Amino acid sequence: MQKRRTPPDVQTLVLAAVEDSWRDLQGTLSLLTGREMDTPGVLGELSVKDVISHVTLRDASLLCEVTSGRARAAAEGEDQVEVEKAVREVMADFEQTHHALKKALVSAPGHLFDYGSEIRRRIDEGTVLHYQEHGTHIRAWLKGRRVRAAEKPGIRLSQGLGEK
Repeated sequence: MQKRRTPPDVQTLVLAAVEDSWRDLQGTLSLLTGREMDTPGVLGELSVKDVISHVTLRDASLLCEVTSGRARAAAEGEDQVEVEKAVREVMADFEQTHHALKKALVSAPGHLFDYGSEIRRRIDEGTVLHYQEHGTHIRAWLKGRRVRAAEKPGIRLSQGLGEK
């Protein structure tokens, strides 16, 4: 007789989706050079660095919500970026904030993950959907940049792909 597996709880499923989207975004970022990270044009005049700064601010806002257990309206400053920081600083903040958010999500009470609750909506929109949205923007921008570079006379395709 085969044992029935217990389905994972909702919190576990949400955490897995967050981490899958995070890894996808990280994979996209790993394709970029430091110079590309700082080049405007991903979203209007925003660079990848600016977009990641924005994602970090959104994660920090969500971290406050998860630790307090209360959703709030879109936080002031959530859609801003910290343009003064170097790429290295932005990426360090990005990593640290995500890991703090992940830790908070792991230890959060299960009711925060109830489908249909305002905080669950904020978790979904602030992580999984947000990482996917900006990963898509970055990949489209990168593809366009590299296609244009490859079409320039005298440039080998490998140069257009960011290889040195």
